[in-house]
Amino acid sequence: MPDTNSPQQPISRAKKAHEDPAVTLAREAMAAAQRAEFWNSPADALFPRETIAAVRHCTVVNLELEAMHGGGIPYRRIGRRAFYSKADYLAWVDAQGPVVRSTAQLTPVKSQAVPA
Repeated sequence: MPDTNSPQQPISRAKKAHEDPAVTLAREAMAAAQRAEFWNSPADALFPRETIAAVRHCTVVNLELEAMHGGGIPYRRIGRRAFYSKADYLAWVDAQGPVVRSTAQLTPVKSQAVPA
């Protein structure tokens, strides 16, 4: 039976809630610095997954899964590392759907219920 409290497991939201506040502040400061670097860079600049994850407010694991299954941001492999260009990221964001100003502008999602 696997140990669910193993240190090799990703940190869950519940565990983060009990994290040392200094560690949380340091992590948030690092993410803010990565976002600032991204937005202040030219369109042809390349960034590692950690920076793109900070910009998207997602995890590196999320980007890795998108790279494996498709549908994510185009990237380049340099050695064993993946790098994303700012231009590719912005194009990917634009392709994600229409810009809306209200939830009323969103198209309703059809129910997935099975007819009786």
